[in-house]
Amino acid sequence: MLRVDREMSGFQGSTRTPSGAGEVVETKGFASVEDALKQVEEARARTSEATFRAWDRHTDMVEKSQKLRRIRMRQEAIKRRNQEQRENSRELMAQVALQNANRTKMIEAGAMKRKAQERNAVA
Repeated sequence: MLRVDREMSGFQGSTRTPSGAGEVVETKGFASVEDALKQVEEARARTSEATFRAWDRHTDMVEKSQKLRRIRMRQEAIKRRNQEQRENSRELMAQVALQNANRTKMIEAGAMKRKAQERNAVA
């Protein structure tokens, strides 16, 4: 028991030890090994809490990043769809314009043919 007391005498001094939570704790001599173990457990608990908070912040940032990525992807998909619709609309308008031009040519050709027949019939 004397040997244990000598080893425990190191706990009687005033030393500064860093806890796991990033803070410095002043130790003022422990009355027993239980007190020392209690402080170690408290330091572990603070470390666990700090780790949990850091992990929670990380998880929140990942979720926000994923939401932003989904929003960007949705916006890009809308932009692509609108571009395709504009291109399709232009193509359809061009086709309609060609059909109208061809119809106009046929109507004019028919009108000129009738006029030519009328002239020939009159002459």
